[in-house]
Amino acid sequence: MQSVQWSRSKGYIVVGAIGICLSVLYLALSFQMPMGRLRQPGAGVFPVICGFLLLLGSVSALWEGLKTRKTEESVELPAGSDLRRLLALLGGILGYLVLLPILGQLISSTIFCFVLIRVLSSLSIWRVALYAVLMAGAAYLLFVRFLMLPMPVGIFAF
Repeated sequence: MQSVQWSRSKGYIVVGAIGICLSVLYLALSFQMPMGRLRQPGAGVFPVICGFLLLLGSVSALWEGLKTRKTEESVELPAGSDLRRLLALLGGILGYLVLLPILGQLISSTIFCFVLIRVLSSLSIWRVALYAVLMAGAAYLLFVRFLMLPMPVGIFAF
């Protein structure tokens, strides 16, 4: 396994700064949702709480990184093929989030499961496709049919 050394304090600072940016964006979008009343909270209450918790955790990580700047503890980050695998997984998650409202839960989940299994295993492409369809179908049955949760249907309404 190839790796790159990075100081722990630098990692805390980077993660904290990215988290602060994301939590501010998330909170800005959350405050656009209806808050409701005290007896009947609206859809925006839970995202606002989560946004503030993310902001608190990010500020804590940034503070920890700035406070421990003197120590030279290091962590190993992936490099080479491990880094490519990690970036492929992050790209798959981002692609899933982008495709979910367009293609819907069933098709987006199938594509995401295909990418996930393909990146993490050495199975044949046919087995990967079969497992992806089975996993996405099981998620569809559980969330949409059994729990009756509204999921995005996309341009292909099932």
